Amino acid sequence: MAEELQHNFQFYIKDVRFHYGGVSFRHFVSSLNKRLDFTIINYYIREEFDAIKEYFIQIFSSNKIDVLAVITELDNGNYIIRAHSTQIDSIDERMMKAIKLEWARKISSKKILIPSGFTPLTMDNLFNSLENQDLGFSNLYNNEQELFDDIITVS
Repeated sequence: MAEELQHNFQFYIKDVRFHYGGVSFRHFVSSLNKRLDFTIINYYIREEFDAIKEYFIQIFSSNKIDVLAVITELDNGNYIIRAHSTQIDSIDERMMKAIKLEWARKISSKKILIPSGFTPLTMDNLFNSLENQDLGFSNLYNNEQELFDDIITVS
């Protein structure tokens, strides 16, 4: 017979791995004396968010997320884990747009050092020239027009 355990805890954002469709992390559950893999599903999340964890710490006003988990132990010793977080659930299309605008604001307000003789004619070339300039680079745009529109919006 399957046994259910409710396990509520906090987990550091810096230790969460962002990937397409959610976040994942390993957490020790003392009542089971085991380290288990947790995944919180949110289809707005992209793996690029891993590079901007500090932004989420600011937005959530905390360096941790609250996790509500239900762990079901099956007869064969395996586990089914259903995990949720109000902070992770709050990441939506509106927040994605705010992240993009914040990044565009950083680009438009910062003196960009572009190597002599280099012309960033494409979005990829521009992003490559910015990667090492501490702008919190994240490939959030699908094309040059989206990036251009956001830079115009914040300018």
